Amino acid sequence: LTDWEYSSGKDIAGVVQNLGNGVYQGKVTILRAAEFTLDVQVEEISITGSPYSTLTVTPAEVYAPQSVADSAPTTAVSGTTTTFQIQGRDFYGNNALTLISSVSSTTVQLRDASTGATVVTGSIVDDGGNTGVYNVSFTPTLSGDHHLFVLIEGLNVSGSPFEIFIDSEATTDLTLTTIPEFPTAYQTGDYLEFTIEARDASGNLRTSSTSEVF
Repeated sequence: LTDWEYSSGKDIAGVVQNLGNGVYQGKVTILRAAEFTLDVQVEEISITGSPYSTLTVTPAEVYAPQSVADSAPTTAVSGTTTTFQIQGRDFYGNNALTLISSVSSTTVQLRDASTGATVVTGSIVDDGGNTGVYNVSFTPTLSGDHHLFVLIEGLNVSGSPFEIFIDSEATTDLTLTTIPEFPTAYQTGDYLEFTIEARDASGNLRTSSTSEVF
């Protein structure tokens, strides 16, 4: 009884105090969510009534620094909604049962890597399974290097901010043509010089493409 954590592992922490009058006071903290039976022994013999009824230990509230992302994206496409999942965990690393709708605040921000400015916000919602799994989604609009911040109650989840590159989407009818001033009268052999800027629907320049239609 004198060293429960050593004998039972890090999932249990406890101490026994000898009150000096034949009475011993025991305190135990269980750190892992599960069902347990409490067996109190003296010299490896259970005391009367031990083991006691099953103890059901449930997870504490969700704690962002222990919560982990499942396949957080490293790339995304402008104009396309990107979704991934977060497994909420409590302070001790147990999978949380907390509904994300019950916490005080959540934040999803995509920030420009060069300026730190927030360019778009996203959302975190419960996946509906009551298992502490949350769906994170956002729709980027600015191409380039970014940092994705995912916070629960003001604290970053594990790995946040995530580095992510946003690629421009395929060009659309918003492709812009820039034509400088030029004379209106020409002779044969003269040429007209102009520049076409290939942009996506969000106005990002389409800097590269593997498709036949740029």
